[in-house]
Amino acid sequence: MASWSKYEPFLKHWEGYGEYTNRPTDKGGPTMSGVTLTKFREVYGREKTIADLQAMTETQWRAIMKSYWDKVKGDKIL
Repeated sequence: MASWSKYEPFLKHWEGYGEYTNRPTDKGGPTMSGVTLTKFREVYGREKTIADLQAMTETQWRAIMKSYWDKVKGDKIL
């Protein structure tokens, strides 16, 4: 079975953990470690700024990313 603890390091690499981007061609807009400003605000409050996104903690990142894992029932993947 799959496990979050094994997937997390791969996801960090894939999403460019620690990297901020805001490319005009990326419809997601401001993104930190694979988390968009829109998603960050959805979870942590509409008042959050780009600076808040850039200062996102590992705990905040993990909570957002793990919510996707849990939504697809990642632990049940064979």
